[in-house]
Amino acid sequence: ALEVRYHERKAFLESLKNMAERYEGYGNSIRKVMEYKKENKGIFGVVADLIKVSAEYETAIETALGGNIQNIVTKDEATAKKMIEILKESKSGRATFLPLTSIVTREVKEKDALNAPGVIGQADELVEVTDKQFKAVSNTLLGNYIVVDNIDNALNLAKKYHYTLRIVTLTGEALNPGGSISGGAFKRSGNLLGRSREIDEIQAELKGILKEIDGVLIKVEEIKDEKNKCTDDLHALEDEIKEKELSRNTVTLNLKGFKDRKEELFGGLEGIKRESGQIDENIKDITQSRDKVKKELDTSVERENEIGALVDELNRNRAVKAEEADKVNSILIEADRNNAALLSEQRFTNENLEKLKESVVHFNEELESLAQSVESNENEILNKNDEIVSLKKRIEEESPDDDKKLTELNKVIADRDALNESQKDIFTERDSLAERKASNEKELIRLNAQREKIDSYFDSLRDYMWNEYELTLSGAGEFKTETDMELTDIKRRIATLKGDIKALGNVNVNSIEQYGEVMERFTFMDGQRKDIIEAEEDLKRAIAELDDEMRRQFTEEFAKIAEQFDVVFRELFGGGHGKIELTDSDDVLEAGIRITAEPPGKKLQNMMQLSGGEKSLSAIALLFGIQRLKPSPFCLLDEIEAALDEANVDRFANYLSQLSGKTQFIVITHRRGTMTKADRLYGITMQEKGVSTEVNVDLDSEDYE
Repeated sequence: ALEVRYHERKAFLESLKNMAERYEGYGNSIRKVMEYKKENKGIFGVVADLIKVSAEYETAIETALGGNIQNIVTKDEATAKKMIEILKESKSGRATFLPLTSIVTREVKEKDALNAPGVIGQADELVEVTDKQFKAVSNTLLGNYIVVDNIDNALNLAKKYHYTLRIVTLTGEALNPGGSISGGAFKRSGNLLGRSREIDEIQAELKGILKEIDGVLIKVEEIKDEKNKCTDDLHALEDEIKEKELSRNTVTLNLKGFKDRKEELFGGLEGIKRESGQIDENIKDITQSRDKVKKELDTSVERENEIGALVDELNRNRAVKAEEADKVNSILIEADRNNAALLSEQRFTNENLEKLKESVVHFNEELESLAQSVESNENEILNKNDEIVSLKKRIEEESPDDDKKLTELNKVIADRDALNESQKDIFTERDSLAERKASNEKELIRLNAQREKIDSYFDSLRDYMWNEYELTLSGAGEFKTETDMELTDIKRRIATLKGDIKALGNVNVNSIEQYGEVMERFTFMDGQRKDIIEAEEDLKRAIAELDDEMRRQFTEEFAKIAEQFDVVFRELFGGGHGKIELTDSDDVLEAGIRITAEPPGKKLQNMMQLSGGEKSLSAIALLFGIQRLKPSPFCLLDEIEAALDEANVDRFANYLSQLSGKTQFIVITHRRGTMTKADRLYGITMQEKGVSTEVNVDLDSEDYE
């Protein structure tokens, strides 16, 4: 219904626009002048297009303007003169022009009248102009009019100022200077003044209808979504019902199985009772065996404690080195885990990771070599200590003055000290390598965190591309283009485009179907428009041909009527001359007719200057001249000879008898001369009040004779 209403109002709007563009409702001369508006900048337009007025004042203003509403406003007198020449050449009629350089402003002389009861204001102050240069036009046409709310206040105001004001009311009554009053039903067929306002109102109405249609479409989509949701819920309930039925069948089967199992259990209960006695006996045997085992277990625990003490002693001997080895192993395990995690790091961190991995491997190799060196040195130290002990024993056994042995002992001690120093250097180097390893591990952790952050950001970008544009990374690569724009400019451009997209409003999911419908309707209406244009051209050609033919026929027939009028005039008047002619030779179809008569003994003069009887007889002569030219089969005359004297009545009756051969005349008359020439008389009399009686006489019958 909204779409139908929209198309109806839109069609009406288009018709209004077409009427406004074609200046429909205006005279031929106005339309002819407005055809030159585009090429002649001196033509501003008609008065109705240059002023605007609210709906409540339209009737009053249009009444005040009257025919001036179709006046054409021009830049100067030269433009007006040029357009008048064009109208003459094309025989398109007459038009009134208002050159801005020559119009004179007007105003209400009695300013006190504007404060009278019911006065709304001066007419030109109630209108707006499309451009301030046209203010003089509205002032010229409306400046001396006062707008009043109703006719009573208008009459009071006119009386107060002795009928010297021009007053119009909101309902269209007009009070003119001198006391004349115009009023009645106001027919605004063209609505020239309110046409632009009506177009604006319909456009606003169309926007409201479109907005309402969008709301209805959104509501329809919401209802469809709700329907789909209900359908999904229905399917889910159906699935749940199927699952419940399946569960019920399963429970039924299980219940049947449980019943069968119950019967089996009852059947095996007796056997269980028998086995229970045997189990009790076995429990007694097990209890006795448990006591025996417990004693053996106590003995075993004591033995285990002794062995545990021995093991603890052995473990303490290797505790120092084992602790260091565990630390190194834990570090290596952690490093291996980190190395495995770093295998998927981004390209720009791979080189650092590879270097760090190589460093870790190198450090591990150095640590292993150091560990081996430490172990070999410790073994060598132990050997040296054993050798020292053995040498001390030998020294104690041999003579203490033996220099050779003492020198050998000192050499061994020096070697031992050198080994100790070498071992210290190795430990120092090992600590340095451990510090470097710890630093590298920190760098690994930092790079790993950076890599995770990059991966997370990359995943978010990939998800954004898919959610927003349904594009994968490889698919987006197809749209890659080279550009010189900075990243900030690109982001700003994206924000602008998003704003533009958002400003477009909600997406119309039915736009494709609607486009097809609108395109089909447009094609149909465009075809109709072309047909109308062709028909318009045909009509214009036909009108032009008709105008030419009408002018030709009118000129010919008018000349014949003028000839017959002169003949009949002489017969009725007994002489003289009668003449009819056109007042304007530019266009015979719009020209007026002037009748001049010259009764016998008088000079040729305008018909309006004759006496009443002469006027009547001249009009009768014109009527009979037309009748002679083209006799009609039937004619009704109502007391047309009432103003004639007796002699002229006889002439009228005699001439009427001459024409009765081709035309049947019914004459209403009270003149004796006319009655005597009639073939049949019908008299109407009222002998009783309210009762008419007919009397007829056949003047041609023998009885009458």
